[in-house]
Order: sequence, then C-alpha cells, then structure tokens
Amino acid sequence: MRQQLQDDDRQLLIEDELIFCSIPKPPFEWNDSTRRLDFRLESFEERFLRNCFLSVERPNTEGTPSLLARLVEHRVEMTDRLELWSSKVRAAADQADREALLRARQAAALSAIGRGVYAALVEEIRDKHDGISTCDVQRSNLATVVEKFAAD
Repeated sequence: MRQQLQDDDRQLLIEDELIFCSIPKPPFEWNDSTRRLDFRLESFEERFLRNCFLSVERPNTEGTPSLLARLVEHRVEMTDRLELWSSKVRAAADQADREALLRARQAAALSAIGRGVYAALVEEIRDKHDGISTCDVQRSNLATVVEKFAAD
C-alpha cells in the first residue's frame, strides 16, 4: 500500500494526476523579445481558467464546490471594492460558506475596533504618561470606528 503524504490541512502533497498537464501553450510573444507581451487573456485561456476554478472543491467534502467555484459559476466580478460579505458574494455562497463569511465579518469588525482602541491608547500614553505632545487623531476617531463596526 502506498503512503499518501498530506499537508497540515490534510491535502495531498503528491497527487496521482499532474496538475499542470493541460495548461495551454504560451502565446507566441512569450519567447519573442521583439514583440510586446501583455496580460490580456485569450478566450481559450479564459475558458481554461474558468474551468480550473469551477473544479475547485471544498476540502474534506465529496464534490462540494468551493466558494471560489461558486463565485466563478455565478460570474461574480471581483473588484477592489467588493467585500467578501457583500450581498453578491453571499448570494453565490451556500449555507456553510455564508456562516463562515458571517464569522469572518465579525472577526474583521472586532479586529478594527481592537486596532482603534490600541491606537487611541498609544496616543493617550504618549501624551499623558510620557509627556510627549501627541495629536489626537486616533482618540478622536475611536467613536466613529466603534459606531461603524459595533453591530457586527
């Protein structure tokens, strides 16, 4: 019997199938220094990547699509402004992913408030304890940070 090597998340370190066996050939410009290479995908490259993302499964499940696969399937366009817990992402997610996204949002909110409190305390200590004249940017902003994230 062959021993299967796994990482900390119990994912196989060595797979029977070579993962790069079906990568499309590089564009002609790849090896031609006289031609400009850009990062625009050809339609066949887009299809290839889409199919790769669609095949990503949630670890330790039998064929359950990952959140990434669901986002690709629903054609959710990821932008700099799209948050993981936005309505578009939640609509594509299944119940387990929605629960995980809620916990992630709550953890992010707790972290934001914690960073705000820490920054305000550093200003206070510098100003009152150390006697170093310190602006009150963080102390003044703390109430706004708490108000913004308190509900989560």
